[in-house]
Amino acid sequence: MEFNFPIYPFIWNYDDMYNFLDYNSQIIEEFNNDKNLDDLINIFNNYKIINVSQKILKINAKNLSIHTWYLKKNNLFEKDDNNLKIITDSKIKFKDNVPCLVFDPNNLFERLDYHKDNLTIVKNINSIKKNNVSKLYIHTHNIKGIFRFSPNNNSKIIFNKDINDGIFYIILNNIIIKFNIFLV
Repeated sequence: MEFNFPIYPFIWNYDDMYNFLDYNSQIIEEFNNDKNLDDLINIFNNYKIINVSQKILKINAKNLSIHTWYLKKNNLFEKDDNNLKIITDSKIKFKDNVPCLVFDPNNLFERLDYHKDNLTIVKNINSIKKNNVSKLYIHTHNIKGIFRFSPNNNSKIIFNKDINDGIFYIILNNIIIKFNIFLV
């Protein structure tokens, strides 16, 4: 079977990786009225700015991971400007270390579980240093012949129970992603 995945980071349920994502992304040309984004651009100048929106069912909000791999960067999959095609029995093997940081100024996340040491979440802009972004180990693998992104570069995130929607930011591979989340 073939599935399309976003090329930019997304939130997913590892136990249901092939579930359809209500997701869209676009390059941001103008980003007025976003002080957090302005602050990030001052630290990470000349980074491409991407706006991402994703809807997530509230019933899944306790068992999600942030996929932190910029999938378009590597020529492993057939792709277009927004999506890439993955065949579920693909034998693709990939390993790398990528710089990644999540900026959560709105306190959307209650906590991290799982590989929590592999994902840095920063709540205060003054704690971010351009030359000190942690590198995550990422790889793909197969389980019982089914292609998977490894959760080694992801952490299970638990959203604060009062959150219905909000914004956080992902910085990786010379990209700043303004991530708009909608819990429905």
